[in-house]
Amino acid sequence: MAYLVFKGASFWRKRWSIRLRDVKTLSLLGWTFRTRSERYVKKGPVLIVQGGFCSGKTRELKKIEKYAKELYGKEAVYIPVGEALTNWYKRAGLQKEELKGLTQFEKNEKLIQRCKGKVVVLDDIDRAESKVKTEVVKWLIRVAKVAVVSCRDVKKVHPSLEYELRKKLKLKNWQGWDDGLVVDLGKQETEVKDVGLLVGIILVVFVAMSWGLTHALLGALGLRWLMAEAKQNK
Repeated sequence: MAYLVFKGASFWRKRWSIRLRDVKTLSLLGWTFRTRSERYVKKGPVLIVQGGFCSGKTRELKKIEKYAKELYGKEAVYIPVGEALTNWYKRAGLQKEELKGLTQFEKNEKLIQRCKGKVVVLDDIDRAESKVKTEVVKWLIRVAKVAVVSCRDVKKVHPSLEYELRKKLKLKNWQGWDDGLVVDLGKQETEVKDVGLLVGIILVVFVAMSWGLTHALLGALGLRWLMAEAKQNK
């Protein structure tokens, strides 16, 4: 299980930082134990949170939304892409009176203008299935000060969204890019890895090598003994 850890002003001269803590649960012969590792997450114009179903992507995006002011100096707008566009307007703080009598295109324009220069948190950009949603998400990424997005795999999202993310990061392609801007939560939130087979293979190889080495040493000693006997017989 991987999750984000936030440290505040006392940690780094009032410059808030994010760390990704990865806790892995391993199983060996019925016994379970945990390993923990941490790394820093860079604060760039784009932050990508990727992971499988039930890996905790929404939970981590909610954390970033909560601490957006401290992290990036701007307020955050949280938008679950899978919801209807009417909910997007509400989450951006647009009132019914502001949207009354407007066409959908004009409503989308108001949404984009409202999110301009803010931290835009887009949950599940894979679910931008319609052409309208894809276009709005593309513009939200473009106008945001920081675009925080979640998906299963950033390289497999809609081509126009993938291009927009690369453009914001000033990348021609994903090859050789710095993964400090990706938070990979893994396939699922609670994943137990059985290392019994791996340990068994290592033990078998170790025993085989030890056995072979022992035979080689005995063979070498036996050969030396035979050579010594031959010299004495001469």
